[in-house]
Amino acid sequence: MHVRDSGFYTGKPGSKDNIDDYRDANITTYFEAIEEITKRGGYVVRAGDPKMKTTKKMPGLIDYAHHPKRSNLCDMYLFANCRFFVGTSSGPILNPFLFGGPVS
Repeated sequence: MHVRDSGFYTGKPGSKDNIDDYRDANITTYFEAIEEITKRGGYVVRAGDPKMKTTKKMPGLIDYAHHPKRSNLCDMYLFANCRFFVGTSSGPILNPFLFGGPVS
């Protein structure tokens, strides 16, 4: 999962200094989807970068965007091997598609 927010460009989530803010979303609006996936036995790995807003602790959710071992190589591994990908209008949404994975 990748839910773009304004942190990537402005350095702080929620800032409206960005002309692309129409592409931003709030991770909290995805909590129901995360809960449904984990209720069915799945795990959710939240991709992104450390400037994004942190998420609350939820069973089955890995906030990889803030993990100290986060790397570009691991990003590509996750995108290439995910069962399906949920994302907003951002660059990472293209990666799973390129590896043949379903994207929503």
